[in-house]
Amino acid sequence: MALELRVYLVRINRRRSRFRCAEQRYLQEVRRHVVEAVTSGINVEEAAAAAGYTPKTVARWVAKRRVEARGLPVERARERLVRIGERRRRMSQTELKISAKARSSVRRAMEVGLSAREFADITGYTAKTVDRWFESALQALEQAARQREVAQARRGKRRRPPQHLSPAERAEWLAQRERRRTAVMQKNGFRVRPVRSPVVGLGVGEVARLPKTPWKKTSKPGRKRKKK
Repeated sequence: MALELRVYLVRINRRRSRFRCAEQRYLQEVRRHVVEAVTSGINVEEAAAAAGYTPKTVARWVAKRRVEARGLPVERARERLVRIGERRRRMSQTELKISAKARSSVRRAMEVGLSAREFADITGYTAKTVDRWFESALQALEQAARQREVAQARRGKRRRPPQHLSPAERAEWLAQRERRRTAVMQKNGFRVRPVRSPVVGLGVGEVARLPKTPWKKTSKPGRKRKKK
C-alpha cells in the first residue's frame, strides 16, 4: 500500500510540474498583452481587474515593458484581457483540484507511516504547507475519535445490567458504568449533571423519573344527554 501511495504522489507531482511549466510559458504572453492594453489607453486598475491580477503587479509589468509594447484598438485590448481573466480562473481551479488530490492522500500517508517531510519531497509542495495538512488531518482524526468515544459512552448509559446480578452487584455495575461515562464526558469537555436524589433499589447513579403529580385517568368529553 505504501508503494502504491508513493506512485500516486509521484504522478501528482508530475502533473503539477507540467501545469506550472505551461502556466509559466503562458505568463510571458499575458504580460505582453496586459502591457499592450495599458499602452492602448486602458488604466492599470481596469486592466488588472479584467485580467485577474493585482494593480501592483500590472504596474510593475508596465514599468518594465512599456517601451516594447505596441498600441491596439481599445475594444480588442479589452477582449484580450477578458480572455486572460477567464483562462486564469480556469487555471486556478485546475491548481486547486491538484492540491485537493494531494491533500486527500494525507490520511493514507499517515496510515502507512509516510512522514510529512517525505510527502513534501515526493509531491513538490513546501514543508510548511504539508505540515499544515498533516496537522489538520491529525486534528480531524482526533475529533472523530472523541465523537466515537462520547457516542459509546452515551450508548452505554442506555445499557441495562445483566439479569443474573444480585441487588448489590447490580448497584456496583451501575456505579462503574456511571463513573466510566462521567470520566469520558469530562475528558471531552462535556458537563455531567450530578445525581440529585438517588432512589434506593435503583443503584448508584440512577434516578427514578417520577411524575410531579399523581396520575389521574382523564375521561373523554362526551355529549350531554338532554333531560326529558
